[in-house]
Amino acid sequence: MTVAGLISAAVLLLNSQSTFAQGDDYARRPPIQCRRCHPDAYETWTQSTHALAYADDTFQGVWERERQQPECLECHSPGYDAAADRMVYEGIGCAACHHTIDPTRREFDNSSYHGKMSVIDTAEGCSGCHGEDHARTYREWKTSPHNGARTVQCLDCHQAHSGELTAASALDLCGACHLKEPSTASSPHMHIDSGCTDCHPAPVHIDNVHMRAGIDPVATCVDCHMSTQRDQWGHFLTDAGHSLGVSLTACTDCHGSLHEMQAGAAAP
Repeated sequence: MTVAGLISAAVLLLNSQSTFAQGDDYARRPPIQCRRCHPDAYETWTQSTHALAYADDTFQGVWERERQQPECLECHSPGYDAAADRMVYEGIGCAACHHTIDPTRREFDNSSYHGKMSVIDTAEGCSGCHGEDHARTYREWKTSPHNGARTVQCLDCHQAHSGELTAASALDLCGACHLKEPSTASSPHMHIDSGCTDCHPAPVHIDNVHMRAGIDPVATCVDCHMSTQRDQWGHFLTDAGHSLGVSLTACTDCHGSLHEMQAGAAAP
């Protein structure tokens, strides 16, 4: 083989090996390395609750109280390298939800950083971190009406990249489905022909005292059906808000204790 031929073969081999190495190491790469090809997604992610899952003051307080148990980092900072005892990157990075199916799509010219990607877009995919006792949203969702014939997945309401927890306001999110259902017309609290935000905070014509109260904010679907209570560490004391049932807490948050409600009802 000529010298030129040997050089060409060596270049091809090096390119092929470097691409395989990228693929093998993909899951451990920090999110900043994704910025080169995905700058918009990266910049949005930096402000998200996922990116700040480790730096969050509440988490840091709990982690100190728990004497920095490394298992906490499995969800709050999976970039932690336990073997080397070092933080490769903080927070929940891209690889936590995006998984490489084919990391070596173009082995020889090295023109593709990774191949076709898979993405966690089902509630089951979120359950690894959001299904434990202190974040039991997945467990509640499984028994809720949202996990029915017309399944509502986590990403239908929540945003993984954004700093906002939900993709839209509570009224818009609920109204997107429930204002179109036939059962809505006979509901005592949702008799309306247009989107909720078309009328709020303007005068409304809904057969429900919560919507007609004229106060800001009015009681929304979430206030009653997703009422939650947390301790000082951010852990849920009762429901995590995803069973969609209405608890007594949802009433007493606005109307006071049960005894106060009974006294008000008995007052002339």
